[in-house]
Parts: sequence; structure tokens; C-alpha cells
Amino acid sequence: MANSIQHAENTKTRIHEQVQPYMADLFYRLANNYVILFGAILLTNMILLPLLFQLLPDSFPSSTPQVLGFASVLLLLVFGWRFLENRNHATALFALYIRYSRQKRDLEENITLAQDDMLPDENTLYVSVDLLEDSATSLLQAIEEEGLKIHRSNQ
Repeated sequence: MANSIQHAENTKTRIHEQVQPYMADLFYRLANNYVILFGAILLTNMILLPLLFQLLPDSFPSSTPQVLGFASVLLLLVFGWRFLENRNHATALFALYIRYSRQKRDLEENITLAQDDMLPDENTLYVSVDLLEDSATSLLQAIEEEGLKIHRSNQ
């Protein structure tokens, strides 16, 4: 069991070192998408909708501009997010990262169980390693396709 634990720990460390340098650019893209989206919503709510309220004649009921404002914000959320996601696929990459992170936590839990001799089957550790490698491979493939940049830390 010691060899399988060592193999699992080495694999986890190796894969983490491959994935980690890309995370800064991924989170930058994700945050940038939502800052742009919520900035556009604030701009719409603070400037454009009040102007619309002033330009509409008084013959319209007061609920009409409110419904138009609400609908415009919803349309901006849906189509703005869709446009930004099609532009750089940040949310899709983040979903792959979440999958990788879940597999990594599962492997860490299985390593802990194996070290405490509570893991019922040694093959569970190997399956966890394979799942982690698969999720990391799909994440790294998508990262390569999207052209994320490596962030080098000053260590």
C-alpha cells in the first residue's frame, strides 16, 4: 500500500504543478467578464434607464418604463454573459477547474484514508489517480486551446 500512496502523492503534486500556473489568468478572465457585465448593468440602471424615463411621454402608465427597464437588464444579463462567454470561455474553463479540484480533493481524502489503513481497496487509490489525471488532462487541453498565459510567481 505504501507504493500506491507514494504514487498517488507524486501524481497529485506533479499535476498540481502543471495546472497551477494557469489559474491566475483563468481567474483574471472570469473576474473581467463579470466586472464588464455588472458594469454594463450599472451603467444601464444609473444612466440609460433614467434617461428613458425622462424621454417617454407622460401618456404611458408608470409601470411601462419599469417593465422596459427590468426587461433590458435581463436581456443585458443573458446576452452580455453569452457574448463574454463566447469571447473567452472563462466560465467553461472554470467549470473544468471545479471538476479538477473536486477530483484532487477526493484523491487527498483517499490518500488520508489509505495512510490510516481505512481504505477498503487499494484500487480505489489508483482509480482516484486516473480520475484526477483525466480531469487535469481535459482542463489543460482546454487551457491550451484558449491560449491562457502562464503566471510565474517570484519564488
